[in-house]
Amino acid sequence: MIDVLVVGAGVSGLTAAVQCRAAGYQVMVVEDMESIGGRVKSATIDGDYVGDLGPSWVWPPWQPVAARWIADLGIEMFPQFEEGTGLLDFPGQVERHPLPGQHGIARLTGGPQSIVGKLSERLGDRVIRCGVSAQTLVKLSNGIEVHLQTLTDKPDTRNQNDSIVQARHVIVAVPVRVALETIQFEPGLPPDFRRQMAETPTWMATQAKVVVHYPKAFWREDGLSGRVASRVGPLVEIHDHCGSDGSPAALFGFMGLTLEQRQKHRDALPSLIIEQLRRCFGEQATTPTYLWIEDWALTRSVCSATDCNGEAQHPEVRPAALRQALLGGKVHFATAELATESPGLINGALVAGEAAAEAVLKSRN
Repeated sequence: MIDVLVVGAGVSGLTAAVQCRAAGYQVMVVEDMESIGGRVKSATIDGDYVGDLGPSWVWPPWQPVAARWIADLGIEMFPQFEEGTGLLDFPGQVERHPLPGQHGIARLTGGPQSIVGKLSERLGDRVIRCGVSAQTLVKLSNGIEVHLQTLTDKPDTRNQNDSIVQARHVIVAVPVRVALETIQFEPGLPPDFRRQMAETPTWMATQAKVVVHYPKAFWREDGLSGRVASRVGPLVEIHDHCGSDGSPAALFGFMGLTLEQRQKHRDALPSLIIEQLRRCFGEQATTPTYLWIEDWALTRSVCSATDCNGEAQHPEVRPAALRQALLGGKVHFATAELATESPGLINGALVAGEAAAEAVLKSRN
């Protein structure tokens, strides 16, 4: 029997695993996807980081937990570029207009993937198993029996090899709506707890993010900050996404289209995005080096059926009942949406991971 099994290798799960391992516990992490990071994902060219397809920002002055972890992991930060004039993209016209900045907003050198990488390094080899999903958690007298499935092929044609692991504690570090729809608990969870899980939206679950790479940041040369507020789309927000020294040069944006609209116009989206960038920034915007579209609604381990069928919501701090241990005090939930600070954000993922690990360490049995 191992000490702790963590389900999910996103920021919250890795944080919890690192804390438990540092305390001397034997830890295993299983991740349904073929790579670690959860909602943290990077756009790369030949393996080199270009931009963030998931979360990008931290606010160190207001997020002390994130600031502490980033410093401890040895990751450098730099301010989000906001110099120059913004743009208002309205029907029939694009206007230069000052747009309000966000005091304290910062990015990470190498992106949030650097947090994931540094945390995984602290866990060492053979702790994380990718392509493995937790199917059932069964309460035992002294722990939890976890039924796992190892996914050996592509999602539509994959073979599934079953295995069983017993753990003294399990930390479920996937979005709670996903856990509700994909993991069976024996005995079943209390009805009120299940209702609260179903009512907890997954941040970013229905969003699509775009990163566009260019040979140089020509918008800066034109006195523009790269920031656009649009009522036309398909991107409703655009921001400068260059490295700390201006390279790599990139812009990123959030789509304002619904999942249904994105699917309907999937093949046309790249050209529609480029046309919007041309409208806003000029002809130089028509020849990007690369363009990435990450539609998180298509990732089943992030976007639950409930999320897909509802409106996008930013989670508020959820009831304390959702942070209680279940199945005899042996199952703990750790995901950014359940954080008591910055729910849904990078800081929230670190807070939730710490809290789950602390609950395990307090039990000491």
